Amino acid sequence: MGSETDGEPQNYLVAPVAPVAPHQPWLDGFCVSKGLVRQFVAMPLGDGYMAEEQLSGTGEHGGLQLAVQPLKAERYERISLRWQSVCRSVS
Repeated sequence: MGSETDGEPQNYLVAPVAPVAPHQPWLDGFCVSKGLVRQFVAMPLGDGYMAEEQLSGTGEHGGLQLAVQPLKAERYERISLRWQSVCRSVS
């Protein structure tokens, strides 16, 4: 898997940032078209079901592999300011 993110087709996900975003306790699928989500399903390693096996011919890692990147400081500041504004308006 490459380490570059690309928007067409989108090959990355943006995780919600608590407490601003709604709580999302898990990631259980991926969108294949508007309104259609395919659920992740556990399959036996070595039987040719894994995308890794189909692309590379071997099942070395298995599972779902994620590369995590921290928020850029500017984005974090905007989220933080928005959250502070929400807290002030509620109180």
